[in-house]
Amino acid sequence: MARSLVFKNGWWKNIPASIDQIDVAYQKKIEALFDQWPVFEKNIEWITEKNAGIALTFIVMGTVFYFVFSKQLNKRSWLLLPWVGICLGLSDLSSTLLKKFFGRLKPFVDHIGTGDVHHPPFSFPSNHSFNSFTLAFLLYLLIRWTPLKKAPHAQSFSLSMIGWACFIGFSRLFLGEHYPLDVLFGAIFAGSFSLLYYFSSRSVLRKFSISEG
Repeated sequence: MARSLVFKNGWWKNIPASIDQIDVAYQKKIEALFDQWPVFEKNIEWITEKNAGIALTFIVMGTVFYFVFSKQLNKRSWLLLPWVGICLGLSDLSSTLLKKFFGRLKPFVDHIGTGDVHHPPFSFPSNHSFNSFTLAFLLYLLIRWTPLKKAPHAQSFSLSMIGWACFIGFSRLFLGEHYPLDVLFGAIFAGSFSLLYYFSSRSVLRKFSISEG
């Protein structure tokens, strides 16, 4: 069975061959399955990779957030936007540094899939998975530990965000951009990162008049 490629002295070369080969095999099966529906594949690519699709997603997400939590928000709550933005910026930076450390190359570099060769070649962990789960987990914590939890549909919103993050993660497999372990550990790293960011910046939330409650 084939193994994934590792760039220079990337740490991924220390992963047991059996684990890597199983990961590669499942990536092949998942990508081949969804190659049968090219229209479905194009729609997922538009939503997750094109600027218009990503912008539309965040507009819808922000609009829903506002209407769900409008009664819990106040005139200073807009400061949550840079708070979340900083978190996502640090999340993306962390993911990029981890990719360079592990050095695992993407499936299309291995000539397994048909990905766009203009994308960055590093694969583990998935930036899409890391960033989307960071946002989902951060909002979950924000809702869980602040007065936002009093909103009637707070729990439904939290679950829908996690569902959205799962969709983004799976899209990486459908499009042949990542291996399953890239997505899985992107979510695991995101969970740890979002916890660290949230609990280290709770004092900032008090300035937004969204203290713990």
